[in-house]
Amino acid sequence: MPAIVEVQHLSKKFGTFTALDDISFSVNEGDVYGFLGQNGAGKSTTIRCMMSLIKPGSGSIRIFGLDLATSRKKILSQTGAIIERPDMYKYLSAFENLSIFARMSGIKPSREKLLQMLTFVGLRNRESDKVKTYSQGMKQRLGIAISLIHDPRLVIFDEPANGLDPQGISDIRHLILRMSREQGKTVILSSHLLSEIEMMANRMIIIDKGKKIVEGEVAKLLDPARSLVKLQTPETERAHSFITGKGIRISESINGEYLQFELNRNDIPALVGGLCQEGIPIRDIHAMHSLEHYFLSLTNPAAHG
Repeated sequence: MPAIVEVQHLSKKFGTFTALDDISFSVNEGDVYGFLGQNGAGKSTTIRCMMSLIKPGSGSIRIFGLDLATSRKKILSQTGAIIERPDMYKYLSAFENLSIFARMSGIKPSREKLLQMLTFVGLRNRESDKVKTYSQGMKQRLGIAISLIHDPRLVIFDEPANGLDPQGISDIRHLILRMSREQGKTVILSSHLLSEIEMMANRMIIIDKGKKIVEGEVAKLLDPARSLVKLQTPETERAHSFITGKGIRISESINGEYLQFELNRNDIPALVGGLCQEGIPIRDIHAMHSLEHYFLSLTNPAAHG
């Protein structure tokens, strides 16, 4: 797939604070691209640069093969976005809001088109209700409808699940996956909810303190051979001896009852069987093969060794 977004050597300072430090990445057409980092890592600053809301100190941004610095209007006409919480007219209905924002985008969709979009985001039965009566999750879904009404090629969401309950987070996740699979949208998704990114993104970047840490395909970066296993047993010395005897390096012993080590997820059942045969009791064992552990191991290796 060709690159739809190319960011090269992007840097930005606010006074003496370096928000972005020589970041480069690319997003391919059709990607759901996860943009990951702890609060203050530089995610929102990067997105604001991409939306031409702030000007980078140095570097270049090309979207749809065009330079953002010289083709801003054309690029933004093909881009949809939610930056933080969407602003709406709370005393107007969802239908009226969507109609107004469509006209702001320079289009005049039919009533049927507007209702189709509200159906897509799950608001078809509430289209006449004032937005002030909506939950935060409903407002977020209406924001997604607004971002899609002009049929953009690229959609950018900055922390779309912020402040939502578990059901709201699930609703947003399924909407993002549907717009990718059913509508063929390229999606850039910034979030600190790492498990959500793991369920949605096919490619990702992790940034920390304004610097790129890693970029690549999620499936390759999350190699199952690098699952972190945490074993709880009252007989840590015997378990330690047995596990190291299998050629497995114990990375950490915790409080005299936990052992931590890396192991291919597929090899865990055989290890458990061996421990049981040796009569070593197991109180708990679980693998932390997740984007969260991977992310924390990169951004804070001393604490997550």
